[in-house]
Amino acid sequence: MQIGDFSSKDPSELEMALAPWHLLVDCDGSANRSFEFEYASFPGMTLCQETYNSGMRLIGMPPQDQLILAIPVFNQGKASFCGQTTKSGHLYSVTDDLYEAKYQGDLEIFSVQLDLSFQFEPSLALSVEKLLAKSRSFAIGSSQVEISRLYGAIRDVFRISPNEVSNHTQHRIDTMQDSIERAISSAVLPGDETTLAGKPGAQSAAVSAALEYLRAIEGECISVRDLCSSADVNERTLERGIRDQFDCTVIQLLKKWRLHAARRRFRASGPNDTSVSKVAMSLGFFDLGRFAAAYRQLFDEYPSATLAGPTRTISPHLTARR
Repeated sequence: MQIGDFSSKDPSELEMALAPWHLLVDCDGSANRSFEFEYASFPGMTLCQETYNSGMRLIGMPPQDQLILAIPVFNQGKASFCGQTTKSGHLYSVTDDLYEAKYQGDLEIFSVQLDLSFQFEPSLALSVEKLLAKSRSFAIGSSQVEISRLYGAIRDVFRISPNEVSNHTQHRIDTMQDSIERAISSAVLPGDETTLAGKPGAQSAAVSAALEYLRAIEGECISVRDLCSSADVNERTLERGIRDQFDCTVIQLLKKWRLHAARRRFRASGPNDTSVSKVAMSLGFFDLGRFAAAYRQLFDEYPSATLAGPTRTISPHLTARR
C-alpha cells in the first residue's frame, strides 16, 4: 500500500495532478477556494478522499480502463455527476466516456477507482461487470447500512498516518483491501434503484444469501440444488432473483463465477506452480477444450496466456508520502 496527498488553490495544478485523467477545471472567483486530495493505492484500486470548499466544474475524459465509485459527503455544499444531482451518503458509479462533475460549497467525496485491467476476486469482478453494463452514471440502490460499511472501510484507511504505513504487515494491508472489496460487492450486487423497485423481498434475500455462500467457498464447484440447500433458499425464488438481477440462469452464473475463480488462481500463480488442467478440474471443468473456449469468450484470451502473464498493478499518480 502507498499513500499520498495533494493540495492547491490553482486549477491548472489540479488538472496536472489528476493525470492520466484529461480534465478541464473551472472555478468560481472565490479567493478562499482550495482542493485537497488524499489517496491510498492497493493492487487494482485507488482510494481517494477529496475535499472542496468552493464552486467548480470538472469536465473531460476519464481513463478508459477505470471505473469510479463515489460517495459524496456534504457539509454545506452540493454536487452532481454527469448531470445527475447527488445526495449525501449515497453511492454512485461513473461509467460515462465523458465525465462532468459540478461542486458547490463545502463538501468531501470518498471515491474508489477500479483498474479494469486488474483481475479481481469473483464477487467483485461480477460487481464490476454489473456496473459496466450501465451507459451512464447512476445511483446504486443499496441500503444505508451497506453504504455506511463501505464508507467506514475507506475512512479507516485514511486514518493511517504516513509513519504507520511501514509498520503495517502485508497481512493487515490485505485484510483492509479485502474489507473494502467485500463492502463494494455487498453494495453493488443487490442491484440499482430501478432493479430494486418492485422486487419481491424473498428474491432479493435469496440472491444475497446465495452470493454470500459463494464468496465463502471461493469458487468451489457446486450444483444449483446444493447451492440452494447450503444457502437455505428456495430454488425457484433464487432462479427468478438471479434472472432479474443478472439476466441469466443460476447455472450460467455459477459457470461464470467459477471462470472468474480460475482466472484469479492463474494470476496468483505461475506456470511452474500449477497448470491449466489442474485449476480447471479443481473447479469442475473436466472438458478442457470447452473450458478454454468459455474462458476465452469471457476474458478474450486463453487460460494458458493468463497463467504465463505478469500480474498487473496500479501506478499512483499523485505525490507519494514516504
